[in-house]
This record gives sequence, C-alpha cells and structure tokens, in this order.
Amino acid sequence: MDGSTDWPPPQEKECVAVATLNLPRLQLHAAISHQVDLEFLGLGLGSVFLNSLKQKVVTLASSADVLSTVQSASQAMLQSGWSMLLPTAEKQARALCSPVLRSFRQ
Repeated sequence: MDGSTDWPPPQEKECVAVATLNLPRLQLHAAISHQVDLEFLGLGLGSVFLNSLKQKVVTLASSADVLSTVQSASQAMLQSGWSMLLPTAEKQARALCSPVLRSFRQ
C-alpha cells in the first residue's frame, strides 16, 4: 500500500488496509476513554511495537503516495490515539517533522 508495487491496489486490499487501521484506532480510543495504562497494553515507553506502530502510521498519514482512504484512516488513528502514540511535545514534533525532512531530501 506504499505505492511501490501493485498500484493502484485492488479494492479488497484497500479495504483490508483501512479496516486494519480502524481496529487499533478504536482500541486506542477505548483505552484512552477508560484510562488504561500503556504498560498494560504493551505500549510502554520504548516498546518496539509502539515505535513501529507510530512510525508506520505517521508515514501513512503524511505520505503523498498513499491512497486517500488509507491516509485518512491513518490520520484518524493519529487523531484518536494522539496522547498514547505521541504523548510528549518532543515526540509530536519529531513525528511531524520527519516526513517533511524526508520530502526535502528526495
């Protein structure tokens, strides 16, 4: 879904990608609403899973070569899980600046 192969992807793949992003979005929303501890979810500071999730979602949300439906689902996930995915101002700034810096290097 990153534009490197099979472009445009079949609608089935697009739907799977959007559903795959919507499920953790809903889970993050529920965790935030019920004040569930990040450690309990395996999303504690330095978690490999959390770092990987953040990186992928930010990339999908900010890349120009991503389907608009996938990009919107990624942006919605960031919006819902902002306080868990990017809890500090420093992390927010880094996540938002990285795609911009990458676009200048290309």
